[in-house]
Amino acid sequence: MNPSLGCRFALGSKYGLNFSVGYSMQRDKIFYMYDYHIYRYGSVTVGGISLHLGFDF
Repeated sequence: MNPSLGCRFALGSKYGLNFSVGYSMQRDKIFYMYDYHIYRYGSVTVGGISLHLGFDF
């Protein structure tokens, strides 16, 4: 899931500034050894915010 929202600001007739904010989320399952003979499964969810800035001409 990677939703984002952005906008463009006109700096003149030929130039513009693009700005967007997005969110990223990833989920995964992991397998790890807890003790010498005990194995476990788990799930990990990682999320983050991304900022994009661009200039077009």
